[in-house]
Amino acid sequence: MKKFILSFICLLPLCSLYAQDENPFAKYGYDVKVVTLTNGRFPEFHDRDKVVQIGSVLFNTDSMTITGDVEIDTTAMWLDAHTVSRWISPDPLAEKYYHISPYAYCANNPIKYIDPDGRKIVIILGRNESGQISQSLEYKQSKLYNLNGAEYNGNDAFGVNVGETLNNLMKVEDNKDNFVQKVVSTLENSDKTHYIENDPYGSNRARSLDYNEAEKGNPTGSHVIVTLDANSEGGGDTPETNLGHELSHSYDYDQGNNKGQTSIPPSSKSPTEIRAVNFENRIRNFFKMELLTTYGGRPINPNQLEDVKKK
Repeated sequence: MKKFILSFICLLPLCSLYAQDENPFAKYGYDVKVVTLTNGRFPEFHDRDKVVQIGSVLFNTDSMTITGDVEIDTTAMWLDAHTVSRWISPDPLAEKYYHISPYAYCANNPIKYIDPDGRKIVIILGRNESGQISQSLEYKQSKLYNLNGAEYNGNDAFGVNVGETLNNLMKVEDNKDNFVQKVVSTLENSDKTHYIENDPYGSNRARSLDYNEAEKGNPTGSHVIVTLDANSEGGGDTPETNLGHELSHSYDYDQGNNKGQTSIPPSSKSPTEIRAVNFENRIRNFFKMELLTTYGGRPINPNQLEDVKKK
């Protein structure tokens, strides 16, 4: 009996090692390290990347915080062939709409709503009570268009203001390479979608539509939330400086310039914010405004500020 118990105890470590070496997710093409409960001895995450994707959420395993969400291309969603009309991947924005199933398409009303992909600058004018975009415009070739292709002749204040501001940015000439015009034109003709939406609370920010890809340095779309009122918080003193600052972030996402930088908080030392300040200063110089030397009230290293006045 004692020999049997001893043999059984000796086999336990081997079984444990086998359990940890075998990857039950391999058949799904997902390479992860599988470990058993170790009372904190090992970090038991899905993988060892600093930022990991868990469902539609990006989770920073160092700071233990959620850093963003992931947009999933609805045209590439997985459909369970054995279960008709059922998505087996959740809506990436499911957390914003708790009252709707995360596996529902277009709020369970595909007759009334659609979920198109973009490749354009889209100005969001309104959302319905479910949070879905109910009205939007497309900016191209200095004009605003409805999504059906007809030129927009309405008078929505925010939409018209964004169109005029983008046109003003396309007039900005600097002493170097007309980079401001290049940024707007690049976003307008990008194969990614870049949304612009009003923030009624007076703040400005831009986020990637896929932080996981942005962290890897891959191009993504963006969502700018901005106020175009003068003297607003965070972005500058005019609609052009406000929107221009955030479009710099959109350009970074579009060009894949944020590799390893998506989890860095905004500050005077953040590479993305320094690039945005330099971009905004090109706009300020054109309109003969005071140039920025700080971000968030803290000075930026002078060696990292471009001399936008120099030819």
